[in-house]
Amino acid sequence: MKEKDLSRILDSLNSFHPNIQFTYEVMENKKLLFLGTMIEIKDDFSLGLSIYRKKTHTDKYLHFNSNHPSAHKISVMDSLFRIAINTCDKEKLFEELNHIKYVLKLNNYPHAVIERRLEHIKSTPSRPKENQDPIKRVALPYMGNSTIQIARAIRSLSDFDVCYIPVNKISTLLSNNKQRTTDKVGVYKFPCNSCPKIYVGETGRNLPIRIREQLADIRNKKARQYHIFTSETIPLIPSRRTQQPSLKLKDKLNKDASKNHCT
Repeated sequence: MKEKDLSRILDSLNSFHPNIQFTYEVMENKKLLFLGTMIEIKDDFSLGLSIYRKKTHTDKYLHFNSNHPSAHKISVMDSLFRIAINTCDKEKLFEELNHIKYVLKLNNYPHAVIERRLEHIKSTPSRPKENQDPIKRVALPYMGNSTIQIARAIRSLSDFDVCYIPVNKISTLLSNNKQRTTDKVGVYKFPCNSCPKIYVGETGRNLPIRIREQLADIRNKKARQYHIFTSETIPLIPSRRTQQPSLKLKDKLNKDASKNHCT
């Protein structure tokens, strides 16, 4: 197909809706990249498939000595082997499996464990059986051997399986020095520009956004409009995001302003 014909078809597809836009890739040297797969046209016009990795790919995976449950490390090996077997053709599969073994060894995975998981993947189907009941699971925070013992007890006493959630991460140990804004939550008031009356409100969302929404409702007559309000509001209690305004303090403010409260 000519280049101008491709452009014409693409323009036609993209003209249906501005939010639905398509692109296309042009094959180079009889190779085309599609969703992490390299598609190649062979000399006999059959398709060759292999795994594609970017030049910036580091081959870094979950390290075998990291503080993670063994199920997570097994999942790393199984996923790499399963993708290779389901994607690569016979000519590229041997090369890809050798590359995966090499990379896993760089991440300190034992050779015997790698070979055992590869044989397991080769001997098991890639998809679960049809009409198979979903497995019920319970998630436990991974705290080492104690969590494993609890998981064994759960499996032996019930029909639940157990999955693990890692809890000791570097991100949880390092403090967050990012400054937090103080305009997230609070009780606020709208003073009327034409009389002494005010409107008192409370929000648990971003305060400036809530104020803009309130003014928009007044302009669109979604709220009762007997007074003139502007964006010059005075937050009474701008508290932190994680704190909700005190109900007692809010009640006190409402009682103090009840005589002049705009309903």
